Amino acid sequence: MDTQAALISKVYETLTKDSQLATIMDTIRVHPITAPADTPKPYIVHELSLRETDKPFPFCTGGLTIHLWDTGSNITRILSMRSRIIALFDQLLYNDEDISGARFNLQADNFVTDEPGIYHYVILFDIRLFKASEAEAILGREGFMG
Repeated sequence: MDTQAALISKVYETLTKDSQLATIMDTIRVHPITAPADTPKPYIVHELSLRETDKPFPFCTGGLTIHLWDTGSNITRILSMRSRIIALFDQLLYNDEDISGARFNLQADNFVTDEPGIYHYVILFDIRLFKASEAEAILGREGFMG
């Protein structure tokens, strides 16, 4: 699996398998990039961006943006979702066969103005990682491996 796919899978698994988030949301709905217009609230949308650094070496930096959407008479639930997601991802160090040393760090979070009665909250994490799954091919192409 490549780096993007591995990170997207990790984010999705982390969000959908968390019992505390399930209690807060009742039903966990997670979508990459966008959600269908008729998706019942609350729901989560996540976006991933990666930027190459230190070429030709397979290091990346990037961002994970998580959008929270909810309706209701107050902001209690969306703030509980926010707190749980920050607890799950801030300072997270993730490793597997595709990714080595992916470190997530909270950078910003805030409400975004939306239609009356709709709460939209955005959380941004920075990511730094080594692309383990692509490393051999990249370093071989650049002449760093036999």
